[in-house]
Amino acid sequence: SRSREMGSVPLSPQSQSSAGVGAQRPASLTPSIMKDQYRALTSTAAERKRTVAACRALRAQITQFEDAFIKMHGRAPKGFSERAPLASTYTQYREWKRAIRADAACRIQALFRGAKARLTLRHSHDEKIARFVSKRFKVPATSHGVQGRPIEQSLNHL
Repeated sequence: SRSREMGSVPLSPQSQSSAGVGAQRPASLTPSIMKDQYRALTSTAAERKRTVAACRALRAQITQFEDAFIKMHGRAPKGFSERAPLASTYTQYREWKRAIRADAACRIQALFRGAKARLTLRHSHDEKIARFVSKRFKVPATSHGVQGRPIEQSLNHL
């Protein structure tokens, strides 16, 4: 069956449809190379959507396997030996999930840093800078964010 294929597949959701589900991570990949590959998986909005869709497909496949195992054995699979038929799928799912989470964390941090920088510039003693930031980013004249809270508190809830 397709879930038992163990061929070597690059870390990419695009290759999933033609080459099978995925494979164990090659031992030659260092953490910095993995970071570059994770970035490539979520570099654009389209790539991110494709990666999320592929990750959901893998999760559905894993769920289907686990449900069948539960029906057959009356319990969830435990350990590597019971999950061996989908070992490569589990590995690929974890890698893609890690890439998606890392990208989301980076985006949230960038959003916060940008808002904090705009707030600092808006409260600048140079009125030209403050006016430019307020106009450019359509920020109201007050320093309040969501629901009347100061902007720092509003961003902490993101």
